[in-house]
Amino acid sequence: MKTKILVYLVAMVLGLIITFVPHSFVTSGSIALAQNNVLPLDHFWCYESVGAVIKSDIILRDYFYAADIVTTVGFPFRFCNPVEKRFQGKSTPITNPYSHFKMYVVRPLPVDARTVVVSNQFGTHQQLQVLRPVILAVPTQKDTLPPPKDLDHFLCYEAVGLNPPNGQVGLKDQFRSERERVLNPFLFCNAAEEIDAAGVVVTPILHPGAHLVCYMTTVTPFVRIVIATNRFGEEVSSVSDADLLCVPSQML
Repeated sequence: MKTKILVYLVAMVLGLIITFVPHSFVTSGSIALAQNNVLPLDHFWCYESVGAVIKSDIILRDYFYAADIVTTVGFPFRFCNPVEKRFQGKSTPITNPYSHFKMYVVRPLPVDARTVVVSNQFGTHQQLQVLRPVILAVPTQKDTLPPPKDLDHFLCYEAVGLNPPNGQVGLKDQFRSERERVLNPFLFCNAAEEIDAAGVVVTPILHPGAHLVCYMTTVTPFVRIVIATNRFGEEVSSVSDADLLCVPSQML
């Protein structure tokens, strides 16, 4: 399963270019927690997705980097639905049924490894080795549903965990209901903002404390066609075989 994921990342390494533009990171007024009508961050169940290569150069900032990240967005990686999760007798409902992500591979940066400690519903004080950013999760409208509301972009880093949850969960989204086993952590994601070439913030960070840890899961075969619409355009594509569960997490 992880081999299939790494194929995407290797392809981007061979095909795209990345540079750095020095920039002192200053928390702008755009990086402010919305005070009204704030929706909790959902869990997300992410399906394999195929589609056209974007090849769009963008500038990003997030919690980790003190410099603007100038990178290239490539081909689709996963399509993510909000999901109701049942774990150890507790259910976490969907709070916003319109929150969806389309994940794209981005040209990876050189490794700048760091250790982070996170807490979520799979345990407190989980230690992760966080490596280079490789995925951009973009809020996306699915089919004829309304577009997402109050949802950040996320920049996701390769992550390795010392103690994977290895627990059984019940998952129910807008497609189906399954029981899967949660395996190793694979991505750690920060809320991110996008800046244009003139230095203007295009997509601000709404919730600077928002993080996701995406764990690999076992897979039950599935396929479906969706229409995905976001800032990169509209595309009809197939989604199949969900293999990542992204869980709202607190960085300690």
